[in-house]
Amino acid sequence: MGLGGNLRYAANNVFSAGGTFTFTTTPPTSGAGSNLPNALVYFEVVLNSSVTFTSPFTISPVVFPTSYSTSGLTFTETFYDQTKGTQIGSTVQGVINGQNVTFTPPGNGSFTATANDVYLAVVTGS
Repeated sequence: MGLGGNLRYAANNVFSAGGTFTFTTTPPTSGAGSNLPNALVYFEVVLNSSVTFTSPFTISPVVFPTSYSTSGLTFTETFYDQTKGTQIGSTVQGVINGQNVTFTPPGNGSFTATANDVYLAVVTGS
């Protein structure tokens, strides 16, 4: 099994919205989340319309390949609006179960994703 993750989101105010969801192990060249020590993977979300969710979305679980040992590591996930250069919510610690690391949403309360803004979830491990 390879590296991957699931985009999880709360109830929202639209019937449907399109967009992109990609991941990479290459850090962004600039902006929020680009210089985090021990960063392992970056998940990027861009929606084509503005959507208000009942809470921020998260990437969970993140699945690491069997060739990567999760034993003894602490994983965190931090969520950013790269377009605005801001962190959304607080950094959350992951719960390890074998090769799966699960995360809770990074905050409570509603969250509005702005159309075409680049949202970045950064997973670190140390």
